[in-house]
Amino acid sequence: MTSITRSIIIDVARKNQIPDVVAKSGDIASRFINATIKNDGVTYVIDPTSTILLDVLRPDGQRDAFACELNQDGTVKAPLTQWVLGCYGKVKASISIINGDQRLTTTNFIIDVQESEFTDYPSGTEEHDILVDLVQDMKDFNIRLGIVEEKIEDLGFRQFTEIGEDEQLVPTEDLAVSGIFFKKL
Repeated sequence: MTSITRSIIIDVARKNQIPDVVAKSGDIASRFINATIKNDGVTYVIDPTSTILLDVLRPDGQRDAFACELNQDGTVKAPLTQWVLGCYGKVKASISIINGDQRLTTTNFIIDVQESEFTDYPSGTEEHDILVDLVQDMKDFNIRLGIVEEKIEDLGFRQFTEIGEDEQLVPTEDLAVSGIFFKKL
């Protein structure tokens, strides 16, 4: 299936002067933003251990955030999810970069969600929509879990997926996260 990626340049220190990102309501898993982040016009280098989120405020007043990917070239790939495109009109958006206790957010940009002329597709059933949302939630969870595992390993813990007879884990040095065991190196 074809996907559409709109490249934009957004800043953390200046008001963004870019045209609206245009998308259609009802599109599913097919639209993305590829964002170059700047700091007062200079390319901002994102720490690869950062959590990156697309923050959105829809015209109906609902807010949410969605996990983004850091590309090899330092740009950010942000999904325009079914939820983001679920309400036509002007969607306010920004990208947040979270590292430890620090959070840096770009200034706003606009996603202009145009109303679909036809939305009664067979795949647009409520069950399908719920399934698509669950798949996206699992992708977001896996991204966040990977970040947690990296940070745990950075603290000097090693991951074990099972406890063997020859390697007993000592409770005072162990850390369990969702059934995954770690041992202090």
